[in-house]
Amino acid sequence: MKAARPHRPRVIPRGADPACPDSDVAACATRAGQRLQSNPDDADALFVLAASNAVCGRFAEAAALLTRLIRLRVDYPGVWLLKRTVHEALGEPLSAAACAHAAVLYADT
Repeated sequence: MKAARPHRPRVIPRGADPACPDSDVAACATRAGQRLQSNPDDADALFVLAASNAVCGRFAEAAALLTRLIRLRVDYPGVWLLKRTVHEALGEPLSAAACAHAAVLYADT
């Protein structure tokens, strides 16, 4: 029996900073940035900030934040799927494939 493919978050670039048109995304990014100022190792804030960057089309920044998050929590829910999507957007298919593999490895943790 074939295993179901993991759900992949869809990342749609919405424009460049500082004019990301979605005010909800900007508000989440601001709040996450504030949390990171008081606790640089806040895994939830890192993920939210990375996702916000990805939604706004800042894929290199998102990749860097996700790498930082993985150093803290390799099994953070959804991190490998988002990182895969970000690497696909950056035109890095080998990195995207490695992230897809990691998503399977850490799916049950």
